[in-house]
Amino acid sequence: MTEKNRKKLRKWIFPAGIFMLLFLTETIIGTGAALTYLYVDGKKGIERIEKYTVNYSMTLAEAFARVAELSYKAKNYSSLKTLFHEKIEENTIDEAFFILSDGKLIVHSNTTIEKSLMGNIANDEMSYNLDMILQPVTRRSTELFHSDYNIINKQVPFSRNEREPIQKYYYSGINSSGWLFTKGVFINGKPVGAVNFIISKERIFSSVKESIARGRIMLTAVLLSAFCVSLLISVIVMFRYRSIQRRTGAYEFPQTHAERKLSAEKKPVVPQLHGDAIIPASEVYFADDDLDGIPDEPFDERIIEEEPELFTLSSFDEETLPELTGERASENEEYVTIELLGDIDEEIPVKPELDLQEGGRVYIAPVISIDAIRKAKRKEIRDAIPVHGRG
Repeated sequence: MTEKNRKKLRKWIFPAGIFMLLFLTETIIGTGAALTYLYVDGKKGIERIEKYTVNYSMTLAEAFARVAELSYKAKNYSSLKTLFHEKIEENTIDEAFFILSDGKLIVHSNTTIEKSLMGNIANDEMSYNLDMILQPVTRRSTELFHSDYNIINKQVPFSRNEREPIQKYYYSGINSSGWLFTKGVFINGKPVGAVNFIISKERIFSSVKESIARGRIMLTAVLLSAFCVSLLISVIVMFRYRSIQRRTGAYEFPQTHAERKLSAEKKPVVPQLHGDAIIPASEVYFADDDLDGIPDEPFDERIIEEEPELFTLSSFDEETLPELTGERASENEEYVTIELLGDIDEEIPVKPELDLQEGGRVYIAPVISIDAIRKAKRKEIRDAIPVHGRG
């Protein structure tokens, strides 16, 4: 490994794929959990506000209707005005009034508005819906009626684009700015008028704003947490992987053209074997495989075999060879000595051509003449005389 490759090894190799996968997964899971929590908690908060408003409005409407009945009988509405102003100051209601069945305004919580109406609620049809206000009278019902109501001087603090998803998924009454509660006033079982009070949805709007603000904070926290956790895990994976590479020596660097050329020049032509190196079976050479290709030697050439190392005739060089019966080779003729190895039964009589010596039996064979072989009819050469023995 060159110095250049060592410097490359120390460079910061960040697993961006793992980081992005972890970041996206954690962001999706965290965002889903945060939105689910905000949705469920916000819906429960709105339900609590509505339920609380309806409950205390029922009690408040009963009190207003009772005082209005007594005031109508006594033709004195001072106590009813006092009650309206008290509830306005307590911020329990936003507006309250008492009208008769013909729309005549008797008492209003706001003196300025009372003067502008000039004694009849029908003079301002934009601000007051007479049909909704006189529902208990027209239906002759003693029940409390409540419905969404648009307060003229109060606007919904959300744009139209924001109200559409809120209305569809979060709160259906987001387009109205308040509620209208109306209760009939009965004298001797006959409805003479109705007491009405308006409550704005400011608490609902505040709850929705708070949920949105909490959602932004939670989403920011989710993104930041996902980034930090993903970065930490990616760095741990990177260093762990590099540690494994260092232990296994799995680093591979691309070779330049000069390095490949130098490597090719240094490559040995013949592989060197060291120790217990294994040679493939396909490369093993056996001498017997080429025996069929050895040409036959001519008969007139002499064949000389090397004697085995363990059995030599050095001990018989100085001794006189035994005489053999029959034809013997002349002193000028060449001869071949054959040494027989093995155990031979001593009781078997020795043939004339064999002589038992201490180192084994020695046989002196005459040299076969090439001319005699050529003149002979037989074209085959017999083997040496076999020797039978036990061993």
